[in-house]
Amino acid sequence: MEAYYLAIVGILFLLAISDLIVGVSNDAVNFLNSAVGAKAASFRTILVVAALGIIFGCTFSSGMMEVARKGIFHPEHFYFSEIMLLFLAVMVTDVILLDSFNTLGMPTSTTVSIVFELLGAAVALSVIKVYTDPNALSIGEYINSGKALAIISGILVSVIIAFSVGLIIQYFTRLLFSFNYEKRLKYFGSLWGGLAIAGITYFILVKGAKGASFITEEMQAAIDSNVFAIIVGSFIGWVVILQLLTWFTKVNIFKLIVLVGTFALAMAFASNDLVNFIGVPLAGFNSYEILQQNGDHGADGFLMTGLAGKVPTPTILLLLSGLVMTITLWTSRKARTVIKTSVDLGRQYDGAERFDSYAVSRSLVRSFSKMAKFVNDRLPAGINKFVVKQFDEKPFTEKQANLGAEAPAFDMVRAAVTLVVASSLIAFGTALKLPLSTTYVTFMVFMGTSLADGAWGRESAVYRVSGVLSVIGGWFFTAFSAFTLSFIIAGIFYFGGPIAIGLTLIVAGIFLYRSHRYHGQKEEEDAEFEKAVVEGVLTRAQVLGMSISHLSHVLGGVNTVIAETLEGLDKEDLKQLTAANKRLRKLRKQTTQLKLNANKALDKIEDDELEAGHLYILVVEYLWEIVQHATNIVRPSLDHVDNHHKPLLSAQIKELKSISKQLDTYIDKTIKVFEKLDSEKAGKLDEAINPVIELIREVRKKQIKRIKNHEIGTRNSLLYLNHLGEFRNLALFSNRLVKVYQDLIIMPEEAATKSADGNSEKPKAKAKK
Repeated sequence: MEAYYLAIVGILFLLAISDLIVGVSNDAVNFLNSAVGAKAASFRTILVVAALGIIFGCTFSSGMMEVARKGIFHPEHFYFSEIMLLFLAVMVTDVILLDSFNTLGMPTSTTVSIVFELLGAAVALSVIKVYTDPNALSIGEYINSGKALAIISGILVSVIIAFSVGLIIQYFTRLLFSFNYEKRLKYFGSLWGGLAIAGITYFILVKGAKGASFITEEMQAAIDSNVFAIIVGSFIGWVVILQLLTWFTKVNIFKLIVLVGTFALAMAFASNDLVNFIGVPLAGFNSYEILQQNGDHGADGFLMTGLAGKVPTPTILLLLSGLVMTITLWTSRKARTVIKTSVDLGRQYDGAERFDSYAVSRSLVRSFSKMAKFVNDRLPAGINKFVVKQFDEKPFTEKQANLGAEAPAFDMVRAAVTLVVASSLIAFGTALKLPLSTTYVTFMVFMGTSLADGAWGRESAVYRVSGVLSVIGGWFFTAFSAFTLSFIIAGIFYFGGPIAIGLTLIVAGIFLYRSHRYHGQKEEEDAEFEKAVVEGVLTRAQVLGMSISHLSHVLGGVNTVIAETLEGLDKEDLKQLTAANKRLRKLRKQTTQLKLNANKALDKIEDDELEAGHLYILVVEYLWEIVQHATNIVRPSLDHVDNHHKPLLSAQIKELKSISKQLDTYIDKTIKVFEKLDSEKAGKLDEAINPVIELIREVRKKQIKRIKNHEIGTRNSLLYLNHLGEFRNLALFSNRLVKVYQDLIIMPEEAATKSADGNSEKPKAKAKK
């Protein structure tokens, strides 16, 4: 049996490595979003600073490891064999859950997941003990309910505190600096920066040092007795350094504060959250060591009283964990997906929104707008004017317009406030040995500063609020999923034994592989489609190239989807129709993204190439319309088969395929006209649409005859006439693409050629005279 439990310890450490990878992928958003969103430095520099913070912070997390050992349950009431299954169930659940959220690009809380996984597995084994062991205690005596409730309530309270503190400090900081902060930086920058860095120093060095593995009792006593001197010395020192930098260099001191804040937040993250990834495996290893030291008892009869005491964590293990986290930070593509979600919700400008609006978000925005108007109307005119001036975004938006694609999502002031407030709150929570959710705290500070900055304007507020509610809803879903899944897996492990453990690990491995592959494919597809938009100023040739690329991709995709739909409708193949609908949904998302980003593309087009810009806008608009009409063919076909309605007649399928074939040919020729810029074929193609329209008209007459002869039912008729109408719309919008090409590209070129010929002949005429 010793080999069996040694194998479980090995699996726990393998899962710990996997958990570190998926955990950092999720939590990287906590300490990177501010610096990345404000573009405080290159992405590589930001990663280096964060990596140093992680390595240093890992050594401060020793005291937090107690949470995994005895924070949620009383280990002295569990046997070694039970505790090992509990830890294994927790780790398997954690890896699966966090990877799922990473793949979806949703930031979630690793703290909440580990707490509720421990709770779920502990409750499962407690219930089993109560019902199988006549000498068992009550469930309440197995669970450390007091500590568990303190942890859970601490997490929830931290959300409110983080949002409120972030909002208040950002509001007054913006009043002090305004959006045109460079002018006031030389007067107040060093004082604000000194205060911010002194605060970070206090919370990390004074409060955080208590949990550090390398701090001796003498060192801790020295720090405790010189708290005031450390704070004052730090404040004065940083004020002097920052003021000298302001006077004698061109260094933007807010950039320096943002990078220091990134280091501090990465350090606070590592010291608080490392327990989420390696706390359980270390507890399993400690349990195995305790069993070895007391080998007289069997695994099924040895109570884990030793875990209830203080068990030191070796510094080398903490550093190795930090190394794995650092490597993950550099290599994880999923981390960048999660960062994008958070940055998009806090960006200062409008653009494509990831989330739709909900009734709740609309109601909240409406209520707060009325409240804000009520307050503003009662403020003295002078104060109101001053506040409006300080929150005028014009200096920031002008910078963004000049920078184009390199524009930051928000400025350095907000990034600095977010980092300073979040790192201070997390370090304070760590000092109290409360496993605060760094995701909750950082995200809510970020949202509070965004709201204070007016980033949620009328154009974007409902979507941003919907996004925040979706992320918060995801947190509650995390808690429920973590508890439920861990509860189930612990029960499977207990009753299924080694075979169940092996099978569950195989299933988890397959799930992780498929999840990783899905994310990779999704990322490649998005990158492929966005590659067409180049950086810098767009020339006429580049605009035409973008138009051709989009047109070829979308029209080719629509052709394929409609062919698959008609085939699935003919065979009543629900699987094929579902696949076609999924493919079309992807096209719909891409064309919608093109419409939302069309203004950005126009900003890059040269001023004397307005016709090319006009072409691009119309091509994007018509492609979006074509995809909508294709949707109106695919979706009703899927519903028709899914609802088990009578199939279309073979003659009807044949007629639809005939129309589809002619339309395919026309669309293929349209793509070639754009690709080869062939003006002669464009003229002929304009007339070639008539046979397609005529065929649709003839087929509609046949359908009317079938209706009059009662050959078909109402469902059949509705579906068939819908398809004929949508095929006609597809033909007309395809034809409009050709006409746009003629009107905006060919005709201006011919006019320019004639004008040039006329100008060249004028001198000859004068000479003759």
